[in-house]
Amino acid sequence: MHLIIQSSITHLSPNTHMQYSNCTDLYSVTDCFLHVLDFCDWATLVAISHTNQGARDNVHRVFREKLTRVVSRLLENWQFRAIFRQLDVTGAMIVGPIPWSVMTIDVDTPDHNLPNDINIVTPIYTFQSWVNLLQYIGYCLVDGSNLPNMGITIGNAKRFWSPSQSSSILIIESCSPSILSPVLSLPFTSEMSLISTSRLYCFYPSLVKENMTLSGFRYTSDDEIARWTSRGVKHFYSTYEWKKACGSACPAIWRCTEGLLGVGEFAWGGMENDKDIDGNMGSSAVLSLTQFKWRIGICCVNKHCQFRTQFL
Repeated sequence: MHLIIQSSITHLSPNTHMQYSNCTDLYSVTDCFLHVLDFCDWATLVAISHTNQGARDNVHRVFREKLTRVVSRLLENWQFRAIFRQLDVTGAMIVGPIPWSVMTIDVDTPDHNLPNDINIVTPIYTFQSWVNLLQYIGYCLVDGSNLPNMGITIGNAKRFWSPSQSSSILIIESCSPSILSPVLSLPFTSEMSLISTSRLYCFYPSLVKENMTLSGFRYTSDDEIARWTSRGVKHFYSTYEWKKACGSACPAIWRCTEGLLGVGEFAWGGMENDKDIDGNMGSSAVLSLTQFKWRIGICCVNKHCQFRTQFL
């Protein structure tokens, strides 16, 4: 993973001087190792996936199990696979609560902390194909489903509901062929993570690690904030209260997608573990070759940050 966060795998052993070869031997004991992986945080899982193919396959398996747990509450298997096929066809990605949950849940996470909605960002001119697909899998467009205050980078946005209205799918259509501009103008940093059919991208991995979300430029209602805080996520309007420097989450600094600096990228292999099986982190042309610049604020008010009060 092309991450600003790095983690070591040596702490998994009681012997801090364990040799690398012994670590790789552990990875071959699949049942035992999978239990260990269930309790690893996201940065550790990514670090382990870099060691060898066996470890990577096991981390892929854990990722698929986490994704299946999050999504299976909302969709039947055939619906889930139909959506994934449509993601491939359109170049769309799942954004927000689903990727956040996959990165943060563990075996003890209660179901009520998992999302009841799937948010999908899709390129321009692909909205109608999603309407057709969602109607095919049984989701309905309810009157008044237009969403206000979605920003100028978004051409269309509608929420579709399951027949029981216990779950929903939000389709956000970009004003351009790129899905990045609407993703990076969403109201919270916790929504700026993406899952494709073979990769995961996280634009604020340090905040995911700290279970924090930060408001961006857009106005956020109390209800929108509550959707995150009810899951145990700590919300901040600004970095004023932070006790350390902002790092790459500083609202004042401009960031660029070219090269994916500071962006987490993980090749998770796809549902059949047949995509990007060699890893090849940082090689995704979908994002890394897109020259898109963004920031989430105008100035920084964190007294510990080097960019405080500067307008860059």
